[in-house]
Amino acid sequence: MIVPFKTPVDYFTQALDGKPENINRFYQIQKDDPQWLTYDNDLHIYPYVHAVPSMLSMGCNNKCKFCPTAKLHKGKVHFGDPEIIIPNYKNMNIHFMDENFFRNDMDVVLPLLRKYKIKWLAMSTYKETMKVIETYSEEYLYKCGLRCVEMGLENVDLMMKVDEAPYSFDEIAPYYLNMTFLPGETKETILNNAKWMRERMRSLEHPIHFNNGVWWAPGQFYYPYGRKHKDGIMLDGKYARTQPTYIPNSFLDQDMEIVDLEDVNYHSQLTYDFKLYPEKDEYNIREFISGDVKRAMWVVVGLRVEGIE
Repeated sequence: MIVPFKTPVDYFTQALDGKPENINRFYQIQKDDPQWLTYDNDLHIYPYVHAVPSMLSMGCNNKCKFCPTAKLHKGKVHFGDPEIIIPNYKNMNIHFMDENFFRNDMDVVLPLLRKYKIKWLAMSTYKETMKVIETYSEEYLYKCGLRCVEMGLENVDLMMKVDEAPYSFDEIAPYYLNMTFLPGETKETILNNAKWMRERMRSLEHPIHFNNGVWWAPGQFYYPYGRKHKDGIMLDGKYARTQPTYIPNSFLDQDMEIVDLEDVNYHSQLTYDFKLYPEKDEYNIREFISGDVKRAMWVVVGLRVEGIE
């Protein structure tokens, strides 16, 4: 399975050679091997189209079953030294790869980021983000360079990790990561996820890419990481997580009707750069997809924009 991006696990196992002490050496590793400047090189929103990846910690306390970090680190977190790491990136934009950035010592980290005039993206949980905002204020975080926060929404019906009435951001962009084709997925759960993200502009307003963070896009697709599921089918999607590799029977056994082909194709083109022109309007979903990864992606986009019912 080819993954077209690097996960935090890849940073730890490949760039850091699985050694926590190399967190402090990552800047030198990037100089010696410039490929580690080419991944995660934006902050997801305009005008922050140029950035470099870095990290202050690796690992996560959470143990989500679908997450490779949980499988590798088993709830442990390894910390680097921000006073060594941060000065290397003076006047730069940083996409931090820490799974839960706000578990670092913010009393030390935030003044350093402000001092060195760094603009940055953080990944964290919704609860940790709210704690940091309550402690320091969104205004201060913005002054310290925070521009975007990635937070796992996942699926509002099957695995919701964000409050039903979430915090309303003023300056910092929330980037709600959502997931499609979790076990138990249906047309209704897909639509509910899209509606939640669309209401009151809950996510990126000016994204520079579309796979996550906008209401019409399916986000990442559930990837079983070697687990065998008997309640669905496995597809040969070339790219893990950005294309479906597992689709549950709960979704496949439903019927669908194409009610606005033009709108479905508009958003499919916008998100995935392709259109489809089916021969009829009504199908059983299993029959329509028939093992085709692109058809599965097209249907999900169509359901999210309500061009398919």
